[in-house]
Amino acid sequence: MFIILLNIFFIFWLISCDTCEINSPDSGIASERLYFTSIISNTNNPNIYYVKLNNGEPIKIIQNSILYSKPSENGIICYISKNKDGLKELYTFNINNKRSTFITKESPIYDINNPIISNDGLKIAFSSENKLIVYNNDNSNSFNLITNNLAINSEYLFSLDSKYLALFEEEKNNINLKIIDANNLNQVIIVFSKSESNINKNQINDIISWDNKNNLFYSINKNDTSKIVIINLSTKNSEEIKLINPNINFYNAEISYDGNYLAFINKDDNLWIMTLASKDFRFFKITNYAFEQELSNISWSKNNQYVSFLLKNKLSENSFKILFKADINYINNLIQAKSIDLISNNVFKGFIN
Repeated sequence: MFIILLNIFFIFWLISCDTCEINSPDSGIASERLYFTSIISNTNNPNIYYVKLNNGEPIKIIQNSILYSKPSENGIICYISKNKDGLKELYTFNINNKRSTFITKESPIYDINNPIISNDGLKIAFSSENKLIVYNNDNSNSFNLITNNLAINSEYLFSLDSKYLALFEEEKNNINLKIIDANNLNQVIIVFSKSESNINKNQINDIISWDNKNNLFYSINKNDTSKIVIINLSTKNSEEIKLINPNINFYNAEISYDGNYLAFINKDDNLWIMTLASKDFRFFKITNYAFEQELSNISWSKNNQYVSFLLKNKLSENSFKILFKADINYINNLIQAKSIDLISNNVFKGFIN
């Protein structure tokens, strides 16, 4: 069943300006905020900001740095900065006491890409080509090599309870999903694995998302078939939601915290939401952009009220994007956006916490 809402009454704050910088005292609470990296026009200096979900001005918290994942529940951010020699350095920042801590820097042995922090703040995963490395952000301060076969440019993600780490490995024509025990990284203990045979890197969307019941979601688009793969760690089983429909493709799929809704970018380059709770799989079109726009980087608030995303004009030479926050309304079995607010231009990534 398809319910398409054209949403001609969207509210857009289309003021073309950089992120307004405000440095003011704040409570230090990491939740109910939208965190993002933005670059000021005519400079190459990225800064990390946050804005409260219930409105407010963006506040700059870290200069000359890039954020790749949402903060931990206890207010720890991991980020990359560059030193005077141009080398990447990995840091953590404590939102509560405003202190940064140096972790490591790139070397001839390994690079530092896409660092993500676990929800408990005790583990940081980052990649170096085909290597996936986890730093233990505790008293041990140790590093563990998880794999040498990480699928290039693929995503990896800790579960919301920080107990598991999911990743993709690539071997010939197979893409292998592996979920490992993140509480014991001195040895790699695989708790679940699934092989997607005869799938190339372009057919599997390596965006991984977890709900709060330790169900893992990712999508595959092959030929005329699009499907969502759901891994249930409690039962160690997987199921598929498969659609043979020319109007639906799942890209950048992101599950809500409670597992009741799936937000994704459809083949029409718009944001859609699918209902999962009753398995009736109803579809709602949230945005109504023209085809020359490209959406990415979906993030949910915990109460399902807000969804953030990035938008880029495909014809633009600028690699950075515009960050939006949609205020979602659920009424009479319909889902639509009450408003869509522009948060910042020139954004690299954004995450709701």
